[in-house]
Amino acid sequence: MFKEFQFTYGKIDEINVKNPNELISSITSTASDVIMTTIHNTMSLYQTTDKQKTYTLLGTEPAWLTVKAKNIEIFEVIPPQSVEAIFQRLSVGVGKGVMKIAKNPFAQGSLRYAYYGQLEPIGSPTAKVVYKELINADPQYNTLQVYLQHLEIHTIAQFLATKFNEKQRSVFSHPLEVLYADASLVRRIGIRTKIYQVEPRLYQRIQKWNNNSGGVSFKDYSSILQSFSHWTYQYTAKRLMVVDLQGVKTHDNTYLLTDPAIHFLDIKRYCEARTNLGVKGMREFFRTHTCTPVCEKLGLLKVENSINEHIFKQICTSNTDESFLTACNINEDEEGCSTVVRDIDHETLHSDFDFLDTYK
Repeated sequence: MFKEFQFTYGKIDEINVKNPNELISSITSTASDVIMTTIHNTMSLYQTTDKQKTYTLLGTEPAWLTVKAKNIEIFEVIPPQSVEAIFQRLSVGVGKGVMKIAKNPFAQGSLRYAYYGQLEPIGSPTAKVVYKELINADPQYNTLQVYLQHLEIHTIAQFLATKFNEKQRSVFSHPLEVLYADASLVRRIGIRTKIYQVEPRLYQRIQKWNNNSGGVSFKDYSSILQSFSHWTYQYTAKRLMVVDLQGVKTHDNTYLLTDPAIHFLDIKRYCEARTNLGVKGMREFFRTHTCTPVCEKLGLLKVENSINEHIFKQICTSNTDESFLTACNINEDEEGCSTVVRDIDHETLHSDFDFLDTYK
């Protein structure tokens, strides 16, 4: 019967039920994949079917002495100095320099291609960087204005991460800091459509901890990062939320993130960047988020939603930010595991649900 089922429906992953530890690990991994895939599919109305640029990926870095340097303009968004400044137009500084960029990208994400590169602003030394180009081939989404929207989103997330770290330091003995590296834009002089976002190169495999449609990774769950998204919502008086948390965790337990998305109460804010899902995006985050001891210690208002905490606390025990919780003197025997997976009803995932009224 099992072979017939495989013949009809294709390969089926098998789990060894003899070892309880392996069983729990397999359930965790499978549950994470299913939840992330289902939420991704149910948010299909936000996904674009626009024509995409097509490049061949090449993982090797070029010999830079053979790559011609190109003159560029460099654009930097001036960071906001207060929460209120986030909701105003941010200033942009402009400089010049030269760039070298690989002919082919080495990686492709959902929104961008990534290229190896070198950047030399006038008066500064050459730095190894990553150049990021939007995948969308539509000319209206390949303008300086659209790239600046993405850069402003990055800069706002960077500002909020700084404030979050300040809050952590006031509460915890050994906080796990959340950082966004400095980023800028470059545009080829004489070729105004050749625009790239520039960031320092990361030398580790990129991980994604949550996305902008309520998806959460439980393979390497981070209570700190889930609390960061929650905290940005409360800190800004429910006017925005930083999500799509991805990047690397460094050897000193710092989260170095890149390519954020921000949901704004104002759905028109950065609309051309196409990652702001507004109140709906915030609602999806809270539908799959359960407050942990970290949220409690940060003074965040507890989120009420329909979950099955007991089962998933057992599943995700190994995915805790243990060093952080120990430093915070959080007793897990009393508080329970800080990592929780949701028992999500995907049939009602997008039902009308005014989370603003239930978030009390």
